[in-house]
Amino acid sequence: MWSWLPDELLERIVHLVAQRAPRSLAILALLDQPSRTLAAARLACIKPLLTAPFRLAVEQIFSGTGTLYLHDHALRSEHMEVLGNALVSGALPQLKDLMLSENSIGDAGLSTLADMVSKRALASLKQLFLAGNQIGDAGLSALAEAVGNGALEKLTLLRLDSNKIGDAGLQAFADALGKGALDQLQVCWCPSAL
Repeated sequence: MWSWLPDELLERIVHLVAQRAPRSLAILALLDQPSRTLAAARLACIKPLLTAPFRLAVEQIFSGTGTLYLHDHALRSEHMEVLGNALVSGALPQLKDLMLSENSIGDAGLSTLADMVSKRALASLKQLFLAGNQIGDAGLSALAEAVGNGALEKLTLLRLDSNKIGDAGLQAFADALGKGALDQLQVCWCPSAL
C-alpha cells in the first residue's frame, strides 16, 4: 500500500506516528513490508523501556512533557546500558528532564550515560538528576569529558549531591566548566563547592 513512497518519507511518517500516536505503530506494522520493517525497528528501540526495572507506560515514552522519571527504580549500571541503547536509537528524542536520583548506577552507569551524552542522544536535555547514585570520581570524570566536548549544551540544572565524588572528579568537572562546557548551567548541586 505504501510501497510507492520514497523510503525517507516513509521513515519520517513512521517516526511522526511513533511520537504522536504510538498505538498506530501496530496498525502500520500490518501494512506493507517497508512499513512493517520501520515500525518494528521503532518498537524494538522502545520495548526495553516497557519492562522491568523501567516499567514505563507507552504514554510516558511519548508524552509531550519530555520528562523521564526514574527516581528510585533500583537501577544499576547494566540498566544504564539498556537505557543508553534506547536513547541512542531514538526512543526519546524530545527528552528534556532525566530524573535518575536514588538509584545505584555508580561510576560504570555514569560512564555509560556519558557515552550516550557524547553521541548527542540527550541533545535536548535541560535537567539531569543524579543524586544518591554511588557515583565517584571516575563517573564524574567521564561526564566531564563528554560535556567538555560540547555535549549537553542546553543543560540548565545538574544534581550530583549525595554521591561519593571526591577532589579528582570535582577537579575534572571544574576544568570542563572552565573551558566553557555547560555554559547554560544555572544550578548545580555538588558534594562540595566547585
